[in-house]
Amino acid sequence: MTDELVVAWDYFQAVAASREAQRVQRDSENARRTAVRDAAEAERQYRKALTTAIKRLIDGGTAATAARDLARGQDHIADLGYDRDVAAGDLAILEQASWRHTANRHDVNEFVKWSQRVAPYGEQREPVG
Repeated sequence: MTDELVVAWDYFQAVAASREAQRVQRDSENARRTAVRDAAEAERQYRKALTTAIKRLIDGGTAATAARDLARGQDHIADLGYDRDVAAGDLAILEQASWRHTANRHDVNEFVKWSQRVAPYGEQREPVG
Protein backbone atom coordinates (compact mmCIF):
# COMPACT_ATOMS: atom_id res chain seq x y z
CA MET A 1 0.00 0.00 0.00
CA THR A 2 1.26 3.46 -0.85
CA ASP A 3 0.72 6.72 0.97
CA GLU A 4 -0.27 8.37 -2.30
CA LEU A 5 -3.29 10.64 -1.98
CA VAL A 6 -6.24 9.52 -4.08
CA VAL A 7 -8.18 12.38 -5.59
CA ALA A 8 -11.14 12.37 -7.91
CA TRP A 9 -10.40 12.89 -11.57
CA ASP A 10 -11.67 15.98 -13.27
CA TYR A 11 -13.46 15.59 -16.59
CA PHE A 12 -10.33 15.86 -18.73
CA GLN A 13 -8.37 13.39 -16.61
CA ALA A 14 -11.26 10.93 -16.78
CA VAL A 15 -11.52 11.23 -20.56
CA ALA A 16 -7.74 10.84 -20.95
CA ALA A 17 -7.67 7.77 -18.68
CA SER A 18 -10.61 6.21 -20.50
CA ARG A 19 -9.05 6.79 -23.91
CA GLU A 20 -5.71 5.40 -22.73
CA ALA A 21 -7.44 2.28 -21.40
CA GLN A 22 -9.20 1.90 -24.76
CA ARG A 23 -5.89 2.26 -26.61
CA VAL A 24 -4.14 -0.31 -24.43
CA GLN A 25 -7.06 -2.72 -24.89
CA ARG A 26 -7.02 -2.22 -28.67
CA ASP A 27 -3.22 -2.74 -28.79
CA SER A 28 -3.62 -5.91 -26.76
CA GLU A 29 -6.27 -7.21 -29.15
CA ASN A 30 -4.04 -6.44 -32.14
CA ALA A 31 -1.07 -8.19 -30.51
CA ARG A 32 -3.26 -11.22 -29.83
CA ARG A 33 -4.47 -11.25 -33.44
CA THR A 34 -0.84 -11.29 -34.61
CA ALA A 35 0.02 -14.03 -32.11
CA VAL A 36 -2.87 -16.17 -33.34
CA ARG A 37 -1.58 -15.90 -36.89
CA ASP A 38 2.00 -16.61 -35.79
CA ALA A 39 0.90 -19.68 -33.84
CA ALA A 40 -1.18 -20.95 -36.75
CA GLU A 41 1.70 -20.43 -39.17
CA ALA A 42 4.13 -22.24 -36.85
CA GLU A 43 1.68 -25.13 -36.55
CA ARG A 44 1.25 -25.27 -40.32
CA GLN A 45 5.00 -25.29 -40.96
CA TYR A 46 5.49 -28.04 -38.37
CA ARG A 47 2.73 -30.24 -39.77
CA LYS A 48 3.86 -29.85 -43.37
CA ALA A 49 7.47 -30.67 -42.54
CA LEU A 50 6.47 -33.57 -40.29
CA THR A 51 4.25 -35.04 -42.99
CA THR A 52 7.02 -34.78 -45.56
CA ALA A 53 9.54 -36.37 -43.20
CA ILE A 54 7.20 -39.24 -42.30
CA LYS A 55 6.48 -39.92 -45.98
CA ARG A 56 10.20 -39.94 -46.79
CA LEU A 57 10.93 -42.36 -43.97
CA ILE A 58 8.12 -44.72 -45.00
CA ASP A 59 9.18 -44.52 -48.66
CA GLY A 60 12.70 -45.38 -47.50
CA GLY A 61 11.51 -48.55 -45.82
CA THR A 62 10.94 -47.41 -42.23
CA ALA A 63 7.94 -49.03 -40.56
CA ALA A 64 4.97 -46.70 -40.53
CA THR A 65 4.54 -47.26 -36.80
CA ALA A 66 8.02 -45.87 -36.12
CA ALA A 67 8.16 -43.18 -38.81
CA ARG A 68 6.32 -40.51 -36.81
CA ASP A 69 8.61 -40.77 -33.79
CA LEU A 70 11.72 -40.87 -35.94
CA ALA A 71 10.56 -37.86 -37.95
CA ARG A 72 9.84 -35.81 -34.82
CA GLY A 73 13.38 -36.49 -33.65
CA GLN A 74 14.97 -34.97 -36.75
CA ASP A 75 16.64 -31.66 -35.98
CA HIS A 76 14.63 -29.45 -38.34
CA ILE A 77 11.33 -31.05 -37.29
CA ALA A 78 12.23 -30.67 -33.60
CA ASP A 79 13.13 -27.01 -34.22
CA LEU A 80 9.78 -26.41 -35.91
CA GLY A 81 8.03 -28.15 -33.01
CA TYR A 82 9.88 -25.88 -30.60
CA ASP A 83 8.87 -22.79 -32.60
CA ARG A 84 5.26 -24.02 -32.58
CA ASP A 85 5.29 -24.53 -28.81
CA VAL A 86 6.84 -21.10 -28.19
CA ALA A 87 4.24 -19.44 -30.44
CA ALA A 88 1.46 -21.23 -28.55
CA GLY A 89 2.98 -20.04 -25.26
CA ASP A 90 3.20 -16.47 -26.53
CA LEU A 91 -0.46 -16.66 -27.50
CA ALA A 92 -1.41 -17.91 -24.04
CA ILE A 93 0.53 -15.05 -22.44
CA LEU A 94 -1.22 -12.50 -24.65
CA GLU A 95 -4.61 -14.00 -23.83
CA GLN A 96 -3.89 -13.44 -20.15
CA ALA A 97 -2.73 -9.90 -20.90
CA SER A 98 -6.00 -9.24 -22.72
CA TRP A 99 -7.95 -10.33 -19.65
CA ARG A 100 -5.77 -8.08 -17.49
CA HIS A 101 -6.33 -5.09 -19.80
CA THR A 102 -10.07 -5.74 -19.75
CA ALA A 103 -10.00 -5.72 -15.94
CA ASN A 104 -7.90 -2.55 -15.92
CA ARG A 105 -10.34 -0.85 -18.26
CA HIS A 106 -13.17 -1.86 -15.94
CA ASP A 107 -11.22 -0.34 -13.03
CA VAL A 108 -10.80 2.92 -14.95
CA ASN A 109 -14.54 3.05 -15.62
CA GLU A 110 -15.28 2.41 -11.94
CA PHE A 111 -12.87 5.17 -10.90
CA VAL A 112 -14.54 7.54 -13.36
CA LYS A 113 -17.91 6.74 -11.77
CA TRP A 114 -16.45 7.18 -8.29
CA SER A 115 -14.96 10.54 -9.33
CA GLN A 116 -18.38 11.64 -10.57
CA ARG A 117 -19.92 10.77 -7.21
CA VAL A 118 -17.34 12.47 -4.99
CA ALA A 119 -16.76 15.47 -7.24
CA PRO A 120 -19.96 15.90 -9.26
CA TYR A 121 -18.90 19.25 -10.71
CA GLY A 122 -15.58 17.92 -11.98
CA GLU A 123 -13.46 19.67 -9.40
CA GLN A 124 -10.30 17.93 -8.40
CA ARG A 125 -10.35 17.46 -4.67
CA GLU A 126 -9.82 14.89 -2.01
CA PRO A 127 -13.01 12.95 -1.27
CA VAL A 128 -14.72 13.71 1.99
CA GLY A 129 -15.76 10.81 4.25
